[in-house]
Amino acid sequence: MNNSRFTFRKIATITWIFRILLGLLILCALWLYFTDSGQVFLARLIGTEGAPSMMPFHDSKAEQAAAEKLEALGVLVVRDPPDRRVTTVNFCEKQAPPEAFEQLAKLSRVKAILLGSSGITDDQLRHLSQLQHLSSLTLHGTPITDAGLRHLTALKSLEALHLVDTKITDAGLESITKIPKLSILDLSGTRVTDQGIAELASLQHLTYLLLSRTSVTDTALKELKKFPALTRIVLYQTRISEETIGVLKRAKSQWTINYDGEKTIPRE
Repeated sequence: MNNSRFTFRKIATITWIFRILLGLLILCALWLYFTDSGQVFLARLIGTEGAPSMMPFHDSKAEQAAAEKLEALGVLVVRDPPDRRVTTVNFCEKQAPPEAFEQLAKLSRVKAILLGSSGITDDQLRHLSQLQHLSSLTLHGTPITDAGLRHLTALKSLEALHLVDTKITDAGLESITKIPKLSILDLSGTRVTDQGIAELASLQHLTYLLLSRTSVTDTALKELKKFPALTRIVLYQTRISEETIGVLKRAKSQWTINYDGEKTIPRE
């Protein structure tokens, strides 16, 4: 009888300990899964700190509040199911008040921001400098200048940058060369020249370059042959001659070139 009681108590104790351990394990999993600090800890543990997270997560309260403020200001905020994380912010070609740009700094995991015609200034671009998951940024038709581009050099995940119809000149291209993963660059309607284009050759991942409505000439096209990863160029309304384009086509038969004289030179 005593042995039976002892066995029962032993089983009860083990069960109680098991439940406590299970509860702690669940709490630990929830911490790792749902909190920023948990994800940072896990990233350090497995050696992936600084890399975009591969796990689903919920936006923090600060991020949720920022998204709601943007929506209240008429900004389109896109959330991905099932965790409702903010992935895209679109200002929809509308002028926005300064407080809208301030909220962007709180969306630490946003991947795409469209700020075309939003009125964002050089100084306000600083709100984007810590967005390490940002991969696409559109700034066409904004009053930004070369000075503002220095805020983008910290965007190590940025792959696509659209600067159409801005005041960017050759001086600003130095900042652009410091964006390591950049693969798509749209400089259409900017003030860049042949001299500035040569500097972009240091972009090891640049595959798609748009230079329509710029002052580039045949000299720039000769420089483009030095670009290591380039596969497509858009050259509408430039001073580049068809003869020079023909030479480039023969030298780079794998490229796609769009220009006024012939809509597309297909890849061979």
